[in-house]
Amino acid sequence: MGYYLSSLNLNMLLVFDAVCRHHNMTRAAEDLNLSQPAVSRYMKELRAITGQELFIKTPSGLELTREGRQCWGRAVDILDGCEYFTQYDESDFDPCAEERRFDIAITPINASYYVEQIMLYARRHYPNLAMNMMRVNAHQAVDLLEAREIAACIGHKADPLPPYIECETLREISYTLICSKHNRFYTQGYMDADDFINAAHLKIHTGLKTTNLDRELMKGGILQRHLTEVPDIASALIMLRNTDMTLMAMSENANTLCQQYDDLRIVEVRGALLPVTESSLMWNKCNNAYKPHVWLRSYIKNRLCGA
Repeated sequence: MGYYLSSLNLNMLLVFDAVCRHHNMTRAAEDLNLSQPAVSRYMKELRAITGQELFIKTPSGLELTREGRQCWGRAVDILDGCEYFTQYDESDFDPCAEERRFDIAITPINASYYVEQIMLYARRHYPNLAMNMMRVNAHQAVDLLEAREIAACIGHKADPLPPYIECETLREISYTLICSKHNRFYTQGYMDADDFINAAHLKIHTGLKTTNLDRELMKGGILQRHLTEVPDIASALIMLRNTDMTLMAMSENANTLCQQYDDLRIVEVRGALLPVTESSLMWNKCNNAYKPHVWLRSYIKNRLCGA
């Protein structure tokens, strides 16, 4: 490339990472407490070192070229490796004593389960920690992780995942069909695959046109024909108990609801297997060695995988 390795420094990669995340040199400069000319200078030097066009200008900001995205992935790996040597010892972070806020994104369909398992438990056992959980779809989660506005995301992963995001499968999620006494299958307790396909179903809004669950239903040839979207589980519960509609819920949630309300019951679907999906934990690679986030990921895995 005509340049020695000494021409490249970590500050240049930090600036490059910030510009990639913000799609804007001015916002990157504000994030790093640098002047905008300094950021521009770093980007010119990096372009000269790589010999590649890293960005193209668009009406919405700077967008990475194919070469730029490859460089960003490598830069994140380098910065991640360096963070291992710069973070304080894990014993310095005490969740029982330190005051800290963690912002965590979750997918809407599993929101109530995650809130119970993670946030409410933390509130009882780690009162100094504030865990703010927000409902987003998978694509919004990727944007938030890119900008490092959240510590982690729990739920269905985006496909494909950008190179700067780590992902670990937490657990398998099984689903169960439930209905109320207004449904004609309530008494017999089962329906066949055709009944399932043609029944009126409730679907909790996710912000995605097609979810992982939809794709699995399509693979099995049992995608429902009649779906009514509702904003959350509370709305779904009201409609479920007052109409003949059905709801596919996480098995844990389905069992809890049927125990809570005697007018609800689980309905078996004969001749078809309801799908199983995966719940994943995602985070930005740059936080791999950041000890509070290391603790948070361990806490989430213990709560969800051991629950």
